[in-house]
Amino acid sequence: MSANPISRCDSPSLKIALAIALHRYKILHRTPSSDSDAQRWKRKAKDRKREILRLREELKQLEDGMHCDVEPPIVSCRCHFFDGFGELGGDAGSGASEHWIDEVLRRRFLRLVRWKEKRKRVDGSIPRRHFLEFNNEDGMERLGTSIDFLVELSDTHLAKGKMDSSFATFSHQATDLILASLKNLLSLQKENELAEDLINGLIMRLTRMMCTVPENNGSRDSCSDAQFYIQHLIRKLGNEPFIGQRIILSVSQKISVVAESLLLMDPFDDSFPSMHDSMFMM
Repeated sequence: MSANPISRCDSPSLKIALAIALHRYKILHRTPSSDSDAQRWKRKAKDRKREILRLREELKQLEDGMHCDVEPPIVSCRCHFFDGFGELGGDAGSGASEHWIDEVLRRRFLRLVRWKEKRKRVDGSIPRRHFLEFNNEDGMERLGTSIDFLVELSDTHLAKGKMDSSFATFSHQATDLILASLKNLLSLQKENELAEDLINGLIMRLTRMMCTVPENNGSRDSCSDAQFYIQHLIRKLGNEPFIGQRIILSVSQKISVVAESLLLMDPFDDSFPSMHDSMFMM
């Protein structure tokens, strides 16, 4: 009677049944880990796909900028932003409340600003975030880079002594973006001191450009026209009271300094005419 249990334990069918049961047990306990591995690899694949799409989009933007050179050819601005520039009695407030920009030109403007930003990062400048998206709420970052773009654009064209249609279009859009960003920040009463520092820096740089005759081979008349364009930009920005008050203060201080220098200067000094022209421009 005692031999039967031993023989049953040693039977091949029982061993096979135990092996199958162990195999199924291992499979059942290994399934969750394999599922988690599969989910992890799927997430990695999705992340990699998103990264590839993002890089393709950046490459496309860079290629668009390369094809268009630094300033892509565009149609002329259809507004009257620079009508009457250089006229002391002109209506600086005309059209100030419209702020209408053609959507196609706006997209081209934003694409150019993004491309310039990417070039600065490639050249080793301080990296900056993408902020000029339509759904981005970082108004301070938008204000700062719009100011940098306008100053760089004005400086480039002033050095050439020629303000073409691209300057008229992009400067108009940059000015409107500055005013819109500033109004948004002021309405939120958010970081007004930083906004004031940015605006003061903009006024200082534009005033310096307006009063400086670039050393180029162009005629003096072309330089004067370019300076009047910068003056017109300052007047347009001054339609916003927050900016206008600071323009008046800054220009008044600079006029006082120049006037005092003229009183003490020899009228036959070579720098006297340029200082006199600066006084006239201000």
